[in-house]
Amino acid sequence: MSLRGNAGGNSNRGRRGGENSNFNGGPRAFESKGGNFRPKNGTYGDGSGLKTLSATPSILSNAKDIGPVKILQSRRNEDPDSKPTAPVILQSTAVTNIPRLAVRPKAESEEKQSQSSGLPPPMQASIRFFDDGNNLNKGFLEFLTSTNCNYHCCAIIGPQGSGKSTFVSMFSGNETGDLYGEYIFRPSPREFVEKGASQTTSINVYVTKNRTIVFDCQALNSGHIFELAHRSSRREGIKLSQVVKYFEDETHKLLMILFEICHTIILGIDWFIDLNVIREIMSADLSYRKLKSNFNTSSVRKINLVVAQLRSRSVDFEPEVVAERVKMIKGIFDGTRFDVCGGLSMKKLGFDMYSFVDPTVNYVIFAEIKPRSKLDQTPTAEDYSGLLTIPFHEVIKKFSLNILLLPRPNFYQQTGKLNEREWFQQIATPSWEKLFSSELTSFSRK
Repeated sequence: MSLRGNAGGNSNRGRRGGENSNFNGGPRAFESKGGNFRPKNGTYGDGSGLKTLSATPSILSNAKDIGPVKILQSRRNEDPDSKPTAPVILQSTAVTNIPRLAVRPKAESEEKQSQSSGLPPPMQASIRFFDDGNNLNKGFLEFLTSTNCNYHCCAIIGPQGSGKSTFVSMFSGNETGDLYGEYIFRPSPREFVEKGASQTTSINVYVTKNRTIVFDCQALNSGHIFELAHRSSRREGIKLSQVVKYFEDETHKLLMILFEICHTIILGIDWFIDLNVIREIMSADLSYRKLKSNFNTSSVRKINLVVAQLRSRSVDFEPEVVAERVKMIKGIFDGTRFDVCGGLSMKKLGFDMYSFVDPTVNYVIFAEIKPRSKLDQTPTAEDYSGLLTIPFHEVIKKFSLNILLLPRPNFYQQTGKLNEREWFQQIATPSWEKLFSSELTSFSRK
């Protein structure tokens, strides 16, 4: 029995891969065996490709009469003599609202250099310093070497929205012409900025080409981070006073571990010096000394503190304004364990207009970053408002070199020089274990 679309029509049957007659929408011939309809000779008249699913036996027919079950694909307007192509798998093209950033691509020169010098593989982007169990990330050891003792541990802290992650990405090797997806430390996307959210949580870490271990700490006094802690506590029925204490203690722990394992701390500010941030740093230092006294250990180790004013305007570059802020910074940290008189100043970087400003105070001014193409790195007069504005890329290059000249005091209980792996195993890991298990980190601020 045969079924035809039109009586007396031509079927024009062909074979796969052979010569077929032209088929322009005419009737198709089917034959029935065992209750199953299928095309005669296993092909259709237009010679299009058929997809075989299986040879599933039917309970209504004998096994010898069963042929392959085939599904007709959509008609293509193509040459019938051409060979059938494989089916294309379509993927979902739905747009997601979650912001995603690409990972910084790996350069061939970096890979060859690491293989020839015997150094660990270069990091493509920053990673979390703590794992999900709130312990130090053991995977970070893969990027540390046991032969290098000439390394520099540097961290950046500051208020929310001051541009810390963007600054520390430029400090670690990015350029102003790079895309946001190529940044070493992920900056806050526009959605986060518009709703007052913070991108960086806890601490991220990265090792640069010149073996500088860079830490990016979460924002101090961040309302967004406190709101996240408050939301999770309400589900568990925790009182607000306990949430406030927990939030302050966790902030102090992050600051204290950076004070313990870093040579230099960069305090990133924007348009003014936030006294609440200064109080937070001082409070963490007092809690640190209190903890040290309970363990009968000394806390006389000095830490380099560099104040970096980010996103500065033209008025911030005035020598008179710089001189006033230098005096203020020197007075604030006088008598503390933070050494702000290391000589990293605008005068030291080669800007002679600040010759009458105290050159010993660590205070550097950075203009707003002007993204530009890598092919056009020459600034124009329209890029900066004001005659005294210094382009960002000129300052950051000199800053990255001169910060390596700051003194590097030995860590507590350090005997001789420690390589990078010994620093992680003998300094960072024991210090965090003491801080994590200690309840003596709170200090009442009044």
